[in-house]
Amino acid sequence: PHMKKISCLLLLFALVACLTGCMRFHTTFTIKKNGKMDVSLLYAMIDMSQYSDDESGSSGLTDEQVKEYEKDGWSVKDYTDDGYKGFIIAKDDVSIAELNAMMNKTAENTNQGGKFELTKDGLVYHLTWQIYDNTDKSSMSQVAPYITQSGGYMKFTLNLPSKPVSSNATSTSDNGKTLEWDLLKLDEDGCIDVTYRLINLPLIIIVAVSALAVTAGVVVLIIVLCKKKNRKNPSMGY
Repeated sequence: PHMKKISCLLLLFALVACLTGCMRFHTTFTIKKNGKMDVSLLYAMIDMSQYSDDESGSSGLTDEQVKEYEKDGWSVKDYTDDGYKGFIIAKDDVSIAELNAMMNKTAENTNQGGKFELTKDGLVYHLTWQIYDNTDKSSMSQVAPYITQSGGYMKFTLNLPSKPVSSNATSTSDNGKTLEWDLLKLDEDGCIDVTYRLINLPLIIIVAVSALAVTAGVVVLIIVLCKKKNRKNPSMGY
């Protein structure tokens, strides 16, 4: 039947899209000196709408998922470029707790990217993101050429105010402060790993000024006490 042929054709296109991995995935974090960050996440797939009867123009998220993001203060915009369709999630001044929640929620909604965790110990921050494991490495290696040939990519960019303590970034720029991971070329463990340190300059200034004020107060107190002592015990002249 005619409808069966159409269904088979749509299934074929869907399989081709999955097997060739025609997608764009780009997450960007811009870290601020106070520890918060501006976040942007792009997720898009090759636009197959011309081969279907779907006129909704879906970006890959359900209306309910979009409302959940917006309720949490994230902006959600449609992305359409060069035959790709998807969405961009963005928000400024994101805290560590917010980021951990959003990244793991997005991984669940898109089935892209594994466990994400950003932790803080004093002034030191440690980010780990398990993109895929050893068992997925061979599959990723096979699909990578198709992604790049079709104009797709999978990458993560981290903009830091200073050079990191350590990282396994695939490339760096801006004197080592901008790090980029090509998720198609990760090491065997398929994990992003970076440690960076932030110096809280405002806090340092406050502490320094406070210390200076305390020191000045002690000096003044000593001078006042010395003067009182001299008045009580004046030296006797002959």
